[in-house]
Amino acid sequence: MTLEEIQAATDSDRKWKGLRAALKLNKWDYDVVRPFKNVKDELTVTSTGIVLRGSRVVIPKSLQQRAIDIAHETHSPGITKTKALIREKTWFPDIDNLVKTTVDQCIPCQAISEQTSPEPLAMTNIPKGSWELVHLDFYGPLPSSE
Repeated sequence: MTLEEIQAATDSDRKWKGLRAALKLNKWDYDVVRPFKNVKDELTVTSTGIVLRGSRVVIPKSLQQRAIDIAHETHSPGITKTKALIREKTWFPDIDNLVKTTVDQCIPCQAISEQTSPEPLAMTNIPKGSWELVHLDFYGPLPSSE
């Protein structure tokens, strides 16, 4: 993804036009810029019209999924590594949920992830007499009573 593509997407996106106007006029009352209000002090606009949050490029909506896909494909599969890679250079609202959704829908990631499903419940036979079957639960170490 090139800066020219980001610039073109920024120029054609209504929300990003509103964001640039809000940054210029310091007016944050509009619905389209509400997701950016909490980070408004970190946002700047370059001379080419690209919005930055610190040193990270704020990706327009039309390119967000593509940015996630690039980060996910170029790194080891998984949510944590994909989030870390995409956060190094880019930012956009709801980045964590979009990455999670993408990785959760990735079939290769699902195939290699550890499944943490609980053991299936198994019925035991009812004992015929007292003390024929005893179960224990282990817990400890317990704190000293002194």
